[in-house]
Amino acid sequence: MEKISTNNTESQDELFNKMFLEKIKELDKETFARLEALENESEEDRERRYSNESFQKLINDRLKNNFENVDENLEIEQIQEYLKNNVIDVETISKAEQEKINQYFPSGNFLFHSAKNQEILKIIESGSIMNAKAIYEQEKVKADKEGREPEMIKRNSGYEGVSWSMNKIDAMPGDDYHIAGFICPLEKGFDQNQQLVVPSRPAPYEVLQLSEKINAEEFYKAKNQYELYREYGFPPKNSVIGNFVELSLVSSNNPLFPKPRLDIESDFFKKEDYQDILKNNYSVEGDKIVINPDLVQQQKDKEIPTSAVWIQAALDNNRFENTIFSECKNAKDVIKMIQDKPKRDELMRMTIGDWKGYEDAIEQSDSETEEISNQISKMYFVTSRQDAESWMKIFARTGNWPAGVILHDGQEINHQNFATEKKGDHEKMTELLQSVISPDNPNYINYEDQILGFEIKDEHRTGSRNQVLKESLLTKTKRIIRENGKIAVK
Repeated sequence: MEKISTNNTESQDELFNKMFLEKIKELDKETFARLEALENESEEDRERRYSNESFQKLINDRLKNNFENVDENLEIEQIQEYLKNNVIDVETISKAEQEKINQYFPSGNFLFHSAKNQEILKIIESGSIMNAKAIYEQEKVKADKEGREPEMIKRNSGYEGVSWSMNKIDAMPGDDYHIAGFICPLEKGFDQNQQLVVPSRPAPYEVLQLSEKINAEEFYKAKNQYELYREYGFPPKNSVIGNFVELSLVSSNNPLFPKPRLDIESDFFKKEDYQDILKNNYSVEGDKIVINPDLVQQQKDKEIPTSAVWIQAALDNNRFENTIFSECKNAKDVIKMIQDKPKRDELMRMTIGDWKGYEDAIEQSDSETEEISNQISKMYFVTSRQDAESWMKIFARTGNWPAGVILHDGQEINHQNFATEKKGDHEKMTELLQSVISPDNPNYINYEDQILGFEIKDEHRTGSRNQVLKESLLTKTKRIIRENGKIAVK
């Protein structure tokens, strides 16, 4: 080892460290350059790098673990043949390719479905986009063969149907910097015994593909009201029962439980006009109290306690005559009484007549829900040029190829958009798709004019991130069906 001089002001340790660093730089200048670049990279570059690493790991793990005995030469041949005949880049689209798209999307109407890449992989491996009922039925068969219990499936709107964006895109779930999805011509997007409807709590431009047997208007009204009355969970939802559950949790004196919405010392109940607010958020249909459907999606800093609305309605409509609550003059009086559990239980029993009919309607629709499966062979796959090779390998190894692939520049369409803090690139995706699938067509269906019944504006939005439309506005929506084999709006 070289001798280290001590005849200067630097300590022996400092000199040793300096010499060590110089040696390291000589040995691995490339690593030093990379580390220096990482130190100076922007937050966006860092996010992109993490996303790229995660995406490649996801793809590589799936290729490695799920497929064996692969003939790589054959795989390369398949990909090259597919690239030659079925892949269209929006920036270099030829006249022949544009004509091919025009023929495949004859009316200019399309349905778009994006998802996280983990879900995209599942779709490709199954060969279909399915509703949760179809997924569950498959899971039951698989679980039976493997001698186990089926896994649970979420019962959201994806249970009865498949969600699509129609002609324009607002909700675009996915993984940032690796946005991918499927686009299908309207003509191939649903069968004779199915319909496309505007669901409950829709994102702008959303339609749901479901069985034609289901009366969508009645079903989604019932679903909305049932959620307002009966939806709970942890932390408890802002529903009638959810508000009552909060009181039970608080009575346990656990500091981890949230402050109840039925707190008469809260900012809401300190408002001089709180009673007017409650009165303006219900209606009466026959003998039922109908809660304002918009309360199903509220912003947390502006929440109205749903149960307080019901209590006010019960007071206004003399529901408490000859009951233990008959002396109560306002909602605060009732809330004070139901701090006592037996009285709270009695109040909960009094709500049954208002929600039981909705529960029955939902059960009826559940019995009419059918399995829905859309083969990806009828769709085009939309992805970036940068990710194309990875997805091609997945298509080749599963044998499930889409009708074609539309490529875009991943530098332009980076961010997902659905209940996200940062605005995504959904508008750019719409612009991109409409550049090759033109809406300038006599058979084009304008979602706002012909399906929704109004032009979407910012004030029509609600939800934690303004990601959905207000329920009360959905009074004139139309559905799309097949009538004598032709597309019709009804």
